This record gives sequence, C-alpha cells and structure tokens, in this order.
Amino acid sequence: MSARDFTFEAFNARDLSPDTVAQSFVPSDKYTELTGPSHSILIGPRGSGKTTLLKMLSIDALRAWRHPKADRYRRDITYTGIFVPADITWGEMVDALASSENVPKKCANALGEAAFCINVFIAALDAMTKRVSIAGDPNDASTYRAASIEEDVERLIRFIADTWKLRLLSLSFRGIAQALSARLAELYSLAKSFSHKKQPTMELLYEMIPYASLHVFYSLIAVLKEFNRCIGEPAGRWALLLDEFEVVPVHIQELVIANLRAAPPELRFKVALAPCGPQTEKFISDTAPNAMDDTRRIELWYREKTDVIAFCRILFESRFRNSKYEHFGVQSPEQLLGRTAIGDEGPGADASLFDIRAPTRWGEMHKRAFVSLAQSDESFRVFLADKVIDPTQLDPSPTAANGNIIRKIAPLLAFRLAYRNKTGGLRGRKRFSDPYVGWEAIATISEGNPRWFIGMLVGLERELEVNGKTPLPHAAQWKHVNRTVGAFQEKIKTVAIEDNMGITTERSVFGLLRDIGGALHRELVTADFSEDPPATFVVDDAVSQDMENCLRIALNFGAIVCYDPPDHVAGFRSLRGKQFRLGYILAPAFNLPLRKGKARSLSNLLAPSTVGAAAVSTAVTKAEQGTFW
Repeated sequence: MSARDFTFEAFNARDLSPDTVAQSFVPSDKYTELTGPSHSILIGPRGSGKTTLLKMLSIDALRAWRHPKADRYRRDITYTGIFVPADITWGEMVDALASSENVPKKCANALGEAAFCINVFIAALDAMTKRVSIAGDPNDASTYRAASIEEDVERLIRFIADTWKLRLLSLSFRGIAQALSARLAELYSLAKSFSHKKQPTMELLYEMIPYASLHVFYSLIAVLKEFNRCIGEPAGRWALLLDEFEVVPVHIQELVIANLRAAPPELRFKVALAPCGPQTEKFISDTAPNAMDDTRRIELWYREKTDVIAFCRILFESRFRNSKYEHFGVQSPEQLLGRTAIGDEGPGADASLFDIRAPTRWGEMHKRAFVSLAQSDESFRVFLADKVIDPTQLDPSPTAANGNIIRKIAPLLAFRLAYRNKTGGLRGRKRFSDPYVGWEAIATISEGNPRWFIGMLVGLERELEVNGKTPLPHAAQWKHVNRTVGAFQEKIKTVAIEDNMGITTERSVFGLLRDIGGALHRELVTADFSEDPPATFVVDDAVSQDMENCLRIALNFGAIVCYDPPDHVAGFRSLRGKQFRLGYILAPAFNLPLRKGKARSLSNLLAPSTVGAAAVSTAVTKAEQGTFW
C-alpha cells in the first residue's frame, strides 16, 4: 500500500453533510468551549477538526446527534447556528477585478463583500426555514429548535425581501431562496460587465448592483430580529459559523473582526482560522488584544502527549463501541495495539517496561543497550560515572536512587545504538520502528488530529479483519504508520511557498523541516551523550524573516507545534521567542523520539557544524529516499 492510497482529504468534514458528521462525532473539551455563548475563534492547522466542530453547532447536526451527552449539549446551546462554508471564489473574483487597472480596489472589495453577503443570507435563510418547517415535541431531538410563526407569514417574507432588496416570484421561503441563488449567479456576470466600463466608480457600481450597498451584518440582524419576533422569541440568539475563514479576502476578515467588538446580543460569531494568515499579517497588528476580551480563543492543537492520548482514547472508544469488531474482544486501544515500550520517560513512566528483572523482552533489551553503549561511547561512560550508575546492575524502580534517570534515558539509548556507528558517526540502517508502534505511539503521532488518527485507525481496522489477532503485530502497525507519515511528507513537500494564506517564503517548507530534523537527530545520536538532548527549538532574533515565514506555513499545516499561546486572540502576530517542536507525525521520517526535550535556539541549532555534518546530510538523503509506506 502506497502513500497514494492514503489521503487526509478522504476524512474531510467539508464534504460531509452535518447529519453524517453527527453520526460519529465525539464531544471534547474544545467543543464544550465552543458551544458557550461568547464569540469564539477556532485556531488550528489543516485537518484539526475546525469544520467538524462548527458543523456540530448547526441545526441538522444537533438534530441527528445521538451521543449519550447530546441532550445535555442541546439544552445548553442557547442559539441557532448558521453554518457558512468558505468560498474561494470570493477572493478569486476580487483578485480578478483588482488585477485590472481599470477597477478601483474599493469597488473590487465591495463586490467581494456582496458575494459574501449573499452566501450569509442563503445560510441564514436555510437555518430559519429548518426551524419553521418541522413541528413536534420540543423535547424530541429530531425537532430540536422547531418553532412556528405566530402571525402572517407573508408579512415576514415581504420584510425579508425589502430588507435584502430581493424581487420575489412567490411570497415564500422558497421564493427567497430562488431569488438569492439567482442573485449569486447574476453577480458574477454583472461584476464582469462593471470591470469593462470606462470609468467604474462606486456610484456606478451601486447603480448597476443596488444590493452591493447592503451591510451584511446590519441587514442580517434586522431580519433575524423580525424572525424572532414572529416566532414569539424576541430574545432569540443566533451564531454565525464561519468556516475556513483564512481563505477569504482579508477585507472580509477585517469586516468580521470589527463586528466581533460591536455585535448586538442577538448575534454571536464562531470563526475558524489558521494559526497564521492574512488576519495576523495584515490587520491584527493594529488591533489591541484587549479590545476583543469578550472573544474566546480555542486552540485545536495539543502541547502535551498525555492530552493527545486522552483525546484519541475517546475517539477510539467511540469508534469501537458496539461495532462489528466487538466479537474480537477489543475493549481498549491497548488490546488492539499493545503498549509502546520505547518513548515513555521520566518519573511517570511505567517502570515495568524497563525492569530487567521482569520476564519481558523490553527489560532485557534495555539492559543490553546500557552495556553495549557503555562499551562503545566514551561520553556515555562519563555520564554513568558521574551519576554513579552501574550498567550491569540497573534498578529502574521509582524508589531506586537512579530509577527515574534510568527510565528517562533508556529510550534515548535505543536511538543512539540504532543509528550510531562504531566511530561515533551516523550509520544507515533499516528503520527503527519500535518507538512508533503500540497505542501510546500511534495516538501521539496523530497529534490528536482527527483526520490523521482516523486515517490510521481505518487501516488498522482492516488489519484486524484480516488476521483477527490482537494485539496487532508490530509490522502491521508500522505499515499504517508509515503510509500516514509518507502521505504527510508528500503533502508538505508540495505546499505553495508563494501567497500561501497571505504568506510568502523563498524556502522549501519541507527542506527547512528536514534541516531541523537532521540537526536534532545529530544531537541525539552523535553529539556527546546528554540525558536531555534538545528536541525543541526557539525562534530567536537571529532567524531571518523569510525563515519565520516558512515556519508560519509549516505551523498552518500542523508540521510544527507551538508550546506557547498565540500573542493575539486571532492568531500569531510573531513567532519570535516562542518554543516549537516538529510535529510528531514527522518523528519517524527524521528518526526522532516522541518526546519534548529541552529547547535550543533555532539559529544555533542550524549553525554549520564540522562534527558529523556530512554524515547528517547523507542520513537525511537516505531518509528522503526511504520507503515510508
């Protein structure tokens, strides 16, 4: 099976209906935060679940959701969600018009806002229609937020038509929908005609396209207030769910951000953004963070492995509960995949995995690793002498004098032995797969990214069907880890480096990640032994702006993870001074352990080194040529 057989897009919620998304949705702390009554900005890389979370606030999804906690969420959500998918044609139309010297930028922006406005109105109409098109028991999930219009429906229809400047063929919600669809189709042809005028001005624009003068939010709120009054809910609230908003033109982003600070109580905003994009490059530098204190930022990434593993356990259990795999006796991810023996470290590690007195192959392996490395690595012998550790008499128990240190460094020794030659340089070898299999490793590699985790899990489920044996053999697990890692590498290698969500760099994104991974691998394997070799980096002031831009693109795709919170509610204004690690999904590609480790300044980490530089280059080249699937 090749990386081409695996695509992250196969699990993209963008292409799924809300009720389909609801069938497998599992609530998390992130969802609980999002459901609150405040404005919210969802910040996360591609595939981190932003679309899923927003769709799960829509009427269709909440009506179809049958999770044990669904009723509680339906009671707690105090607004009607209006899901607005992003449309890249808004920006394409603006760009096409703006590229013409004949069209003023103000006019091009107004046409882009008109397209956005129509899409918002279509989504709002859909939500209103769903509320009044069904009746029944208000406690029944299938009739969630159902309402009835308590007065003349035609009067409401006329009000909507007048407010949105629509010409209706019939006084009905269907008539409004038809008029909005016709308007959207008409807009593009009118915009083209407008661009060919000799003197295209705002006055001419409003004459040709009168509805271009509508303010999207004022016009929307007026209709929602009237709808609330007609259904007998004068205090009713609504939430505008704006998906993938990093791809829309920056002037539309500015319009939304400005209204976050001035929205009436009837309307809340739930906006999905990438960590870095036009909103961080163009305008939030002029927006004081405290001006948006009533806006909640929700970060869709996990800094710590324990949080990742806990979330993935919830996803796993929801997928296997009452499934066709029940007859295999799979009650936990550990039963399916076994434990990960290489990767746990520190005081909280499971001592039994390292205990040389226990009848496990890992205990024996760690004993051999200590003895072997002590024989071949002088720097390790110095370390053992300094810590008064006898490699032939290891006691990893928490109560032992050096038990915590033994458990902490044991995984590092495994890597050092696997990739270090007799002279202390790097050596090529068959890939060391043990650190990347088992439940904890596979969950960690997924980063808690639903798209990545489900992609691996689908393949592992197929393996279970084939051999019916648990835990699955390491070779079977490694195969599906490899194809996921390979697919992600290919994706990063092809990302645009020019105007990628408003960011441009002259560097190859994968090339920079490869350089960082190679440097960290060298520190782990060929540098003098350290119980805490660098595994993270800080973007220091010596890093060029172009390199920072390259890292911003990598952050948007989940290739690096930040340990520090964004410096603005809408994302990262700057990466300077912040600590990062490579995404764990790249650890197998660059032969790195799944651990945090201490930080090194990036400029220092990437500084030319005469020690092992050629070997690192060779090893990385071999890694690129290696098979990951």
